[in-house]
Amino acid sequence: MGLELTGFTPEDHGFRFANRFVTVVPTAMLPGVSGNTALAGLCGGMAFAALDYFHAGAPVPTHSTADYTGSQGVPPTGSRLWKTILMRHLSSVGLEESPFGLPVPLPPLTPLLHLADGHAAASFLKLTHAPALLLPTLLTEQVAQVKAEIQAGRPAPVILVHPGGIERSHQVVVFGFDDTTPGSLALLAYDNRFPRKTSVIVVTPASASCTQTTPGEASDTWRAFFVNHYSPVPPAYQDWRLVSGLAATPSGVLGSRQFDLFFIARNVGEAPAHAAEMTVVGDPDPGGLPLESAGTIPPNGDVVYAFAFDFPASMAGETVSLRPGFTDEASGAFSVLPRGEPGTSDGVTVIVPLEF
Repeated sequence: MGLELTGFTPEDHGFRFANRFVTVVPTAMLPGVSGNTALAGLCGGMAFAALDYFHAGAPVPTHSTADYTGSQGVPPTGSRLWKTILMRHLSSVGLEESPFGLPVPLPPLTPLLHLADGHAAASFLKLTHAPALLLPTLLTEQVAQVKAEIQAGRPAPVILVHPGGIERSHQVVVFGFDDTTPGSLALLAYDNRFPRKTSVIVVTPASASCTQTTPGEASDTWRAFFVNHYSPVPPAYQDWRLVSGLAATPSGVLGSRQFDLFFIARNVGEAPAHAAEMTVVGDPDPGGLPLESAGTIPPNGDVVYAFAFDFPASMAGETVSLRPGFTDEASGAFSVLPRGEPGTSDGVTVIVPLEF
């Protein structure tokens, strides 16, 4: 079969900061752990949140490690993005908010939580305590499941079970696989410890082997893995948003193919937002649509896009769809700006006039 990929990539759909969160939680509800524990990371939350943005077709926030110098390179405790990631982390271990749930102190929050899905806990216990002789069979089952998810075009949240217990286990997004080597499966993963890098997890069921390598990082050995349950939710946090436009107005010259293009993008996030340029893309592509330099924009800062554009004569009479967005500073990938204020439009259609 060879290489199979989904549309997810760590460069375009993963967070720009590493998973360095520290959260003190009452882990008595977790298997094999008692008392309170300082969790080194919110890996499940970052995995689930990245998938939420992917499934919504929305850009992941562009905040980077350097934007959080006062909080160890991650969104500070109590911030909106921290809350978004924390709540998705709880979802990743089967916990959901409920008016009938138990209060769980996660300063500064005390959500009412109940166990809505026991899959993660049960699977973790099963794979942690399974006899070594059973691991090849269990890994074979998970290999089939993760391959089915990828072949269906769905990047999958995967929990990596560490021999040292739950505190050292981890959660990643698997977005592809390569089964070229007989008897082994190479999983391509976004590991939120390593922004914008692709990790490779080689699984060999017959020898019960799971080894992860990441460019420039130390390797990891896992006891097993399993595909977690996941349902997308609309992303609760954005940085870039469209606050005016998109408008595409004929210049007013009779028979001219010139349009005035206008929109305003605002950083509505809590930290600096980043983009190489603001631009408009067309379908079909007229070519040469203007670029407005952006760079690093502070919270509540705006980038104004205002240009006159002449459509080529070859497109006279054609209908063109236009969408406003920004390009990534590192990858150059284009993302459509989410609508913000009422009346904004993330897409307009124009008919290129016949010039005479």
